[in-house]
Amino acid sequence: SLLPENRRRTGEWYALPLRDLPRVLAIPHVGLLAMVLFAAVFAIANLESTFVLLAKHRYHLDQRECGYLFAYLGLMGVVVQGGLIGKLSARFGESRLLLGGYLLQVPALLLIPFMPSTGWLMVVLAAMAMGGGVAGPSLNGLLSKLAPADRRGEVFGVTQSLGSLARVVGPAWAGWSFGHLGMSAPYVTAAMLMLFAGAMVAWWMVSVMPVASASG
Repeated sequence: SLLPENRRRTGEWYALPLRDLPRVLAIPHVGLLAMVLFAAVFAIANLESTFVLLAKHRYHLDQRECGYLFAYLGLMGVVVQGGLIGKLSARFGESRLLLGGYLLQVPALLLIPFMPSTGWLMVVLAAMAMGGGVAGPSLNGLLSKLAPADRRGEVFGVTQSLGSLARVVGPAWAGWSFGHLGMSAPYVTAAMLMLFAGAMVAWWMVSVMPVASASG
């Protein structure tokens, strides 16, 4: 185990970026995108932490077959991020890709617990991978562009800590809701959060960006 002083330093390293959270949330555009990031990561953490249980009880898959599905998801993500994201970003822009990526994941998350077969499940997972594959890089790109040059380190420190926090509280909620509310509960929660993230991005694109462009 870690020595007491190392545990203290680790905790301090984790807490320090979040101390800057109010300042980062006050940065125009960046604060909203930070909240969007937290909601989206929380949503994905619901899937990641319960999918093996869902696959076992709903689709009767063993650990090896679940591993194949995760590898399939990873491959789809590599295809999108490695071969398509640059062309898509140049054509549509990062904000539209971010919105489209989130909205593509909403029905996918809702459908994951209800597919009639593993084959249909793979179709839905492909949509998840495609949506996540374009949303993640697009959000990071927007944060990098919109953060003041002298505060990018602070911004990314806070957003990384927010993502880590979402990966702690997300699985906690997912596990409880899976056991007490039903197998579909984490996925309904995730879909609602992803819809919220998409709605925030859409509002930002329609209401905030044009005003900022006009004033700039």
